[in-house]
Amino acid sequence: MQQDNQSHDDKQARAPHYAHPQAILSVVCLIGLISVAGIALPYPVLAPLFGSSALNDFNHWQQIAPPLLLGIALAANPLGMLLGSASLGALSDLYGRRRVLALALGLSIVGYIGSAFALVAEWYPAFVLSRFLTGLCEGSVSICRAIAADLHPQIDRTKGISWMNSALYAAWLVGPLLGGATMHLGNQVPFLIASAAMLPCLILLWLLLPADPPAASRLAVWPALRQHNSLRLLAVPALQLMALAQLTYTLGLNAFYEFYPLWLVQQHGFSGWDIGVSPHVYVR
Repeated sequence: MQQDNQSHDDKQARAPHYAHPQAILSVVCLIGLISVAGIALPYPVLAPLFGSSALNDFNHWQQIAPPLLLGIALAANPLGMLLGSASLGALSDLYGRRRVLALALGLSIVGYIGSAFALVAEWYPAFVLSRFLTGLCEGSVSICRAIAADLHPQIDRTKGISWMNSALYAAWLVGPLLGGATMHLGNQVPFLIASAAMLPCLILLWLLLPADPPAASRLAVWPALRQHNSLRLLAVPALQLMALAQLTYTLGLNAFYEFYPLWLVQQHGFSGWDIGVSPHVYVR
């Protein structure tokens, strides 16, 4: 018992001290909210584009059926987020929270701007790649969770994680509302607003977080990615069944969640605004 207490005291002694813990918690919650909102942001925007009877180079690229193109465009972002969330948290342990999170936010801004450009240019492949890049960087939510936990004991760990979870759940409402409310200004506008919202987060993050210590790893990025990612946990037999069950449940839920807006457009003539403000569509 004495050894456990001593170990706990040692951990607290090694915990970093933040000059503005409450401000840091607010910023990382905002980053998490914008990141997850970016997943739901396109639903009111893309469903009318791909459900429209008017075909163009974007919604009928290479003469592929619009619903299939919609599915690929929607899947690109969470695929990137899966890979990003599996690796960015571990990389931040090796190379520093501020360094990795700032890089992820900067590339996320590039991804949002690229998505807006692709919509204006009606360039479907560029849109898919931009959404994948944005999702990859939105995997930085795992770093935000880690920072919220690092704030302990200045801010209780349970409180910090609770605020972070609240922000992530709220994002599923903010994303569709933002997309539906602003797409009448142009399909690219919601993505430009998201990129603009990320910029002050990046600046505040850099100002508030203390400088990173020297990198704990001298490995190049690619070897570090291969050695330090949460997907390696799937090699543990006890976790495989749980991962399969969670994957099956999530696939079923999202198959409905992602394509219900398209059904609303095709069967009931919903606009992007109708989809964005319909509470029965987006409240999980």
